[in-house]
Amino acid sequence: MSQREIPAIKEPSFFPHPDYQHITLHNGIPVHVLPIAGVSYTNIGFNFRAGQRYQHKTKQARFTIGMLREGTTTRTREAIFEELDFLGVTLKDVCTYNYSELFISSASKRLKDALPIVEDILCHPSFPLEKLKIQQETNKVKLLHLKDEVGHMAITQLKQMMYGDNHVLAYEATAEDIDAITCEDLKAFHKEYYGLANMELFVIGKLDEEELALLNKHFGDKELNGKKAEINSEMPINPWERKCALVPKENCLQSAVYIGRLSIDINHPDFYKLNLLIRVLGGYFGSRLMSNIREEKGYTYGINSLHVTAMSRSVIYIISETAVQYTQPLIDEVKKEMKRLQDELIPAEELEMVRSYFIGVHLQTMSKGMDLYDDFRTNCILGIDSKAYYEKWWEVLHETTAEELQEMAKKYLNPEDFYYAVAGEWKEMEKEI
Repeated sequence: MSQREIPAIKEPSFFPHPDYQHITLHNGIPVHVLPIAGVSYTNIGFNFRAGQRYQHKTKQARFTIGMLREGTTTRTREAIFEELDFLGVTLKDVCTYNYSELFISSASKRLKDALPIVEDILCHPSFPLEKLKIQQETNKVKLLHLKDEVGHMAITQLKQMMYGDNHVLAYEATAEDIDAITCEDLKAFHKEYYGLANMELFVIGKLDEEELALLNKHFGDKELNGKKAEINSEMPINPWERKCALVPKENCLQSAVYIGRLSIDINHPDFYKLNLLIRVLGGYFGSRLMSNIREEKGYTYGINSLHVTAMSRSVIYIISETAVQYTQPLIDEVKKEMKRLQDELIPAEELEMVRSYFIGVHLQTMSKGMDLYDDFRTNCILGIDSKAYYEKWWEVLHETTAEELQEMAKKYLNPEDFYYAVAGEWKEMEKEI
């Protein structure tokens, strides 16, 4: 090949996928490992079935995980952060509908010193009142800022429409809810849901015999306390009959437009094909929505569609912000693109472009361990075999036809099945869907 000759582009023949390992500590705590060769760091997610669905008071789950690092029976908050900072260890926490997780990132050589601190944080939090009050004030300030953001206003309204006003995924906490949280609430929630029997570990990076021995020392060689939380029945969903809602905001230059509907779960046979269809609609820069509404019409700087897993089902979202005078035209064009996918077959060239984009994004993700973490954790929690998961994606990307995607559009992209929430101005809100 000459220096001027461009090498041929060669598509892989399969999706390379991580070889997850599933092991248990001495006492039975499950550990899911995504090993990465040649690295000197270890990232561990300490995961508990202790999400919002299990709480007895609004914000109880969120405050419990957030307050763990605020002090233990033997360490102050300041001591915890000073020790972790010296070791170069970072902490972050996550609270979702189903689970709460404390995630640590550490150089493997520092894990020996970091794990005693993490054990103390997880097992012996003190929930000091003075720190709780600071957290409450901080959360109330954040709440005030969020209440003034049109994007937050619109997504909150949309979730209320889809799930019902009082569902935990839709209810917006008030300052009174935040003030009502007590140290006793957090201690009770911790006692009920943060026992070792309810713990599951997710490891990315290095986990050799030495690191495994450390995990056993601090967690696996201890008696399992507490109990594993049951996957209880879902909270009832009471969707609105009305499909449109406006959250007015005075002197607003931009309106946030959030469109959505509840959809199928990840085990449904249509799940992967529907995910591909949502990419065609608005899941990449050259998508239908971007090409039409941004590039051609100029109604917005950005619009996209998402297909995300929530609870035991997925949700289709279409989100954008636009100048107030373009609110209704933007919504009209979204519905037009849905109908076009129902009425017309996707051209072969466009479908091939979406497939290539999807494959490229996946291969890029596969090269970075942390980018895989959400898929890794979700698959493990749902009991989905990783090899089968990626093989299914490869099959769908290469064998799904335009006719099959048109059938998906007819089933799941009916404009009348969606809810429409706008924060800002929307003069034609009563217009028939």
